[in-house]
Amino acid sequence: MVKTCRDARGCELISVVAPNELLSSWQNIGRELAEVNPRWSLMLERPSSAAWISGQALQDANAGPLNDRLLAIGKAMKTDNRKIIAASFALRYAWSAAAVIAPLLIYQRLPNVSLQHSYFKFSEQNLFQQLAVNPDSLAGSTKHLRLNNDAMACLREQLINQASPLVDTLQQWSGFPKKSLWGQISSTWASLFITICDETPQTLDPKYCLDMFFDAAQLPMIMKPEIYPVTHQQTTRLYQRRSSCCL
Repeated sequence: MVKTCRDARGCELISVVAPNELLSSWQNIGRELAEVNPRWSLMLERPSSAAWISGQALQDANAGPLNDRLLAIGKAMKTDNRKIIAASFALRYAWSAAAVIAPLLIYQRLPNVSLQHSYFKFSEQNLFQQLAVNPDSLAGSTKHLRLNNDAMACLREQLINQASPLVDTLQQWSGFPKKSLWGQISSTWASLFITICDETPQTLDPKYCLDMFFDAAQLPMIMKPEIYPVTHQQTTRLYQRRSSCCL
């Protein structure tokens, strides 16, 4: 049984149990993206190995897997400064958004990656490797979404809703301001847009996509980086200047 609902922007989502054809289509998308970049691929399962951290565990920085990761980052960086450690983990976590951004930009599909149904894999060096979601809670559009303001609003809400609990717990654990944590995350999101647009066969204008994505008044969008083009020998590339953050 599939329940259809719409979010505040009118984007149609499928939740509860995905039908076989929907699950199969997402598996195909995952395989194709993995051939381009494994970090862009969304795994559809509930992993249980120690290499993975559940979204629920990312809401407690004082104990459990997240605390272990934070302490390991501090040890590797030879610092006990919690603000530096929190900023570092926020950057690592933010790379997981590639598995949400890439399906929208390339396939015009948007998965449901609510934190309670998500799992994050990190390497022994605590670098992000892959995002997984419980397939029973998979959600995606029933038809292709156009790359317009409404689609970007849906993407924006997915990413902000997932990251907000982590930002809250990192702020409480480290004392690092939320706006600075969001600055780290938003800058990474911008980098992902640019990279995905550059590495896909479709002709996508990353600046156009970024302008639509960051067109909102929420704090994560206010902390967006400054994007500017640089042209050399008839080739133009986008670069960014991060929003300032004080450690």
